[in-house]
Amino acid sequence: MDWDDWRLPEDDLSCGGICSTSEMGHLFYQEGIAFSTQSPFFNIQSGFYWFGTSLFTGTRSFEFVTGGTALDVQFYDPAYAWAVRDGDVVPIPSAVWLFGSGLLVLVGIAKRKKA
Repeated sequence: MDWDDWRLPEDDLSCGGICSTSEMGHLFYQEGIAFSTQSPFFNIQSGFYWFGTSLFTGTRSFEFVTGGTALDVQFYDPAYAWAVRDGDVVPIPSAVWLFGSGLLVLVGIAKRKKA
């Protein structure tokens, strides 16, 4: 399948340097996705990632080590881009497999408690 709706993550311009309400802030603060942690994402870098949102004074970026944002990321070398798109996070076949395996684990635990 081809998708043509890729974009850079959106920033929440209403908050300051530490913001859990931006898309990358949500990954860092709510989901625990960081440079130093195991996650479903590979090759997360310790540098700054561009936001798709720009300000009149420049562009902001997010950093996956501290969870902070910075202004005018072009002064940092290197800066990264993380392309995202709206839609299903888990493909349907994977979701069915995940649900089925979780159900089997619960059935196994219930049987073990009865024995």
